[in-house]
Amino acid sequence: MRHFSWLRSTSFRSGSIYAAFFLIAVLAIFATTYQSVRQDMRVLAYTSINSDIQSLLAEYNDKGLPALKEATDERVAQTQAYDQVYALIDSNGNIISGNILSLPVQIGEYEGAVHLKPELLRIGEVQGVALGKVIDLRDAKLFVGRDAFQMDETLEILLTYFWVGAVITSVLALLLGLIIGRHSAHRIETMSRTTSSIVATGLKERILLNGSGDEFDHLSHDINVMLDRIQELMESMRQISSDIAHELRTPLSRLRHNLEGVLSTRPASLKTYKQTVQNTIVESDNIMATFNALLRIAQIEGGARRSHFKHLNISEVLHDIEEIYRPVIEDAGLKLETKIQDGLIVYGDRELFIQFFSNLVENAVRYVPRDGTILLKLIERAEQIIATISDNGPGIPIEEHTKVFHRLYRSEQSRTTPGSGLGLSLVAAIAALHHAKVSLHDNCPGLGVELMLMKNLPKN
Repeated sequence: MRHFSWLRSTSFRSGSIYAAFFLIAVLAIFATTYQSVRQDMRVLAYTSINSDIQSLLAEYNDKGLPALKEATDERVAQTQAYDQVYALIDSNGNIISGNILSLPVQIGEYEGAVHLKPELLRIGEVQGVALGKVIDLRDAKLFVGRDAFQMDETLEILLTYFWVGAVITSVLALLLGLIIGRHSAHRIETMSRTTSSIVATGLKERILLNGSGDEFDHLSHDINVMLDRIQELMESMRQISSDIAHELRTPLSRLRHNLEGVLSTRPASLKTYKQTVQNTIVESDNIMATFNALLRIAQIEGGARRSHFKHLNISEVLHDIEEIYRPVIEDAGLKLETKIQDGLIVYGDRELFIQFFSNLVENAVRYVPRDGTILLKLIERAEQIIATISDNGPGIPIEEHTKVFHRLYRSEQSRTTPGSGLGLSLVAAIAALHHAKVSLHDNCPGLGVELMLMKNLPKN
């Protein structure tokens, strides 16, 4: 048996693909989140900056540059480190107020390095980082900013945590893929060993179910059902071969005996020859009829007729059977009663249903004595349609109710009548093809045959 590699299993590959897609999804979510947080932090910072600028400009417009310098000095005195950054430069380029040593060159928004006074620098810093805005006044330039160090540090921590989380997630996803792949490979390898053993030793072994109810349990159950069906068909085939050999031995022996009898009679008359040929033809027809019936049963059991299925009115089929067989039944001195509910729809093969009911009616006509009664009944009950053919004849012993559906089986009371023992086998095969249930019951007196079909409404 070829060894199954779980590293090449579909489950492992699927797990790895899912892990990759999950990682891509996490990256996309982080990128969006990171950009959104960064943008929100910038918006909040510039909202504060613009508000501060408007307040300082009000001082400047009301009382001029000295008032602006005083207001700037107050803000510098109140700030800690350089959480808030200010610089006021006069028209000569001299810094007259603020906590940075130089002003950014461009007018408008600015984000980058600023030269802080030495006493404001953090340990290890040579310059600060800020974002702010430069305003060009009539006789001065004003810079109002906010410390960008904490914002950058927050974003850096967020980025670090993300990469750590992404690595952990990827490792866990891959480990999960490995575990799933190994588990699946173990189950598949167990199934493979069992099927190999079945091939080598026969159809008696079955795949064990672990009771988890997962897809492997469902697959194992389906395989076991398939193996049961194959075993059943194989045993049926062996039984058929045995039955054919047993049942055809007698007519073939009679053929040989008749022919040998003609050869041993000297001189044989023309009448004797004709009678022998006639008997031989009758025996040959019986043998051919048996083989044809067996072939028809095999065709039905193989499902070849399922392509002819369609929605049909089973009530009309029973009415047709009534119309065809009423004269035959009355000629045999019997009475036919019907209780057929109209308008019942099933899904199946009309020709096979006619064959089904014809076989049962003909059996009843053959075995029910004169003045007996045959009843055809069709009703709808819940989600099922039930057809019944019953009579008040001699019936069949209860212990033989199952056996009579076997091929070539004939009860003791029917061995003296013509037939091959395949009529009810054909009935059972037709019922099985339609996923229906056929059963016998004691009619006290007589026999009842019941067919239970699932209700199928016409397709829209």
